[in-house]
Amino acid sequence: MSRLFKFSMSVLVVSMCSASNAEGILASYECDGGKLQVQFHDDWAEALWLGNSYELHKAVSIGDIVYLGEGLSIREDATHLELEVTNEERIHCVKAAS
Repeated sequence: MSRLFKFSMSVLVVSMCSASNAEGILASYECDGGKLQVQFHDDWAEALWLGNSYELHKAVSIGDIVYLGEGLSIREDATHLELEVTNEERIHCVKAAS
């Protein structure tokens, strides 16, 4: 005679994160032509450039971190950040001193 046992188990996973992770990481850059502020989140970012706000989405790229948006995109590697504005040349940026 076989007995069947039914086990019911509930698992609660609690994830703690710091305020910087929940709200994203704010970074400021000095660019040719102005100041760029970016609030980085997990897979997207908010950028403020010349008084305009842009929503950017993280894209897959080899070697660089790329965020693409309508009218603006940013590409970051180990040494600098490059801002690309629609119909304009690429703009070089460096991280602003905090």
